[in-house]
Order: sequence, then structure tokens, then C-alpha cells
Amino acid sequence: IDELLARLTLMENSGVEYIGLGPVNALEILFNSFAECTLCPRYDGREEGAGINRGSGGMRAEIAIVSSVEITGKEPSELLEKMINAMGLDLNDVYITSVVKCKTKDPDFSMDAALKSCKPLLLRELEIVSPRVVIALGEQAAKALIDTPLGFNSIRGRFQESSAIGKSPCQIMPTHPLDLLAGDRNKKKECWSDLKKVMAKLRLTPVKQ
Repeated sequence: IDELLARLTLMENSGVEYIGLGPVNALEILFNSFAECTLCPRYDGREEGAGINRGSGGMRAEIAIVSSVEITGKEPSELLEKMINAMGLDLNDVYITSVVKCKTKDPDFSMDAALKSCKPLLLRELEIVSPRVVIALGEQAAKALIDTPLGFNSIRGRFQESSAIGKSPCQIMPTHPLDLLAGDRNKKKECWSDLKKVMAKLRLTPVKQ
């Protein structure tokens, strides 16, 4: 990580904006630099040749959605798409990524270690995309983005400011993770309330429910 950040700093000091390379190219450079990451124990269980979890969607989106781990499976993916569509957007209008970058089948990994090791990559990734608002799905995603002693329930549904993403402060909206929304009607209502605050800030028109 230190070597990569040093290279990016050198480019900036030389008058080259790495963001100026274009978001797709800049993201490719970033992800390729971390392709063989061994910074936390999670890499031991990484699927051979799987590399790391890469973001998807709009590369210059106003909204980024961050979950703790990669969103997989039909039900979570469909639920996320419904949430995005309800905001009057589609998958190409937002940037979707995860905190933990390793693709692995090993359930016995340290989430804390993975969060700590993956955080610099996540922050640099979001800096390149440069969203106005980041929706953090769940406590682990919020923890990676927000420096606060408050618990998740105290910050959920309230905009938090993060100065760690880019040169301008970014607004973070912590809300419930997808696995809680699937079977909990109350959590769905709370999440929709959180998303409406994001829409109001960005002046988006929601789809009628």
C-alpha cells in the first residue's frame, strides 16, 4: 500500500493528475496494483486466480454504495437493484463496491484485519470515482468510512462527513445492510427513509411506490 501511495504522490507532485487519466484507467491501475495483495490473513483462502473484488457501475457517479463484502446471490442483487430503481436511478447511475476486497470461500477470517488492510484501497477507489454521497450498507461499511466513537444505531440515517475521501469532504449515509432488509419490513422502511434523505440532498425524484 505504501509503495502504491508513494507512486501516486510522485505523479501528483510531478504535475500529473492520476484522476486525470480517466476513472476507468485510474481504477484499473489501482486494482491491478492490489491484485496479489497479502496484507491480511484473508488472502490465504482466496480463490485461485480470483483476484480482488472490483467495483461496478458508473465510474463518475454522484452516489456510491459500499457494503462490507461483495454483494452476490440473486436475492441480495435484486434487492439492491430495486433500491436503486426506487430512487429513480439504474445500476449505471451509481458506483457499487465493497470494503473487503478478497474473493474467498474461507469463512474463518478476521473481519477487523480485512477492514484495516482494505481501507486504503477503498478510500483511494472512492477518491477516483468522487461521489457526492456514499451510502454505507451496515456497520462494517460505516466503520471503514467514518471516524466516530458512536455506535451504528446512533449514526444510522444521519449524514456523516468524511474527510478521508478526496480533497473535499464527502457525505456518508449509514443505513441497514441488505441481509437485514430482506426479511424485516421495519428495516426496509427505515432504509427507505435514509435513501429519501440522499435523494433530497441530490435533488432526485423517487419512483412512486
